Amino acid sequence: MIISTVRIAVRPKMKEEILAILFSVKGPTESNLQCISCRIYTEPRNDKLITYEEVWQNEESLYQHLRSPHYRNLLAAMDLSSEPPEVKFTTVLKSEGMELMQRVLGHVDLKAMGKKKVRIHSGWDSHHKEEGGNRNDIS
Repeated sequence: MIISTVRIAVRPKMKEEILAILFSVKGPTESNLQCISCRIYTEPRNDKLITYEEVWQNEESLYQHLRSPHYRNLLAAMDLSSEPPEVKFTTVLKSEGMELMQRVLGHVDLKAMGKKKVRIHSGWDSHHKEEGGNRNDIS
């Protein structure tokens, strides 16, 4: 799994234009069966920073996407950034969930937890915690 993250600093007068471009990329990206998720959000502590994030099943799918015509629109949005954009590709090699908690804590009753509507994301969503906690999803 590969996580593609692009952070764009926006001037208030450019925010709507940049968001329109990002949404024009998001639609075709989400329709790709190899795309696990695609989101646009702002950071609660800095609403002048827009994050565009894609999660891909594998490298080849990401590479095809990078070569696609609609990806050029994302590059155009990056050109409108008021500061150099941050671009990051993260490869996730392992993803675990409740099994890890049980292994580490030794006493998590998975059957009891299954009866409750507890939802633990294993893997790709946890990296947001490292980057400042909550976010304001736009999409």
